[in-house]
Amino acid sequence: MQQGGDLKNELDDKEIQKKIIHLLKENNGEIEEKILCALLGITPYDIPWGYNIGWARCLQSNQTYHLLLSHEHK
Repeated sequence: MQQGGDLKNELDDKEIQKKIIHLLKENNGEIEEKILCALLGITPYDIPWGYNIGWARCLQSNQTYHLLLSHEHK
């Protein structure tokens, strides 16, 4: 059973990280997680996480998750 989307099969975490930061910068530093995953062809499980990754995952009042660009990447 395939766990990731199409892009995850072709790219490593560093390349996905660069694409996510690029999308965040194009969208004023914030994007809904579901939209980001659809654009990149990945699942939320495929989003790289860690120390100094470049973004934070925030639950919004409408119960959707958004990724917010960290200040050091603006």
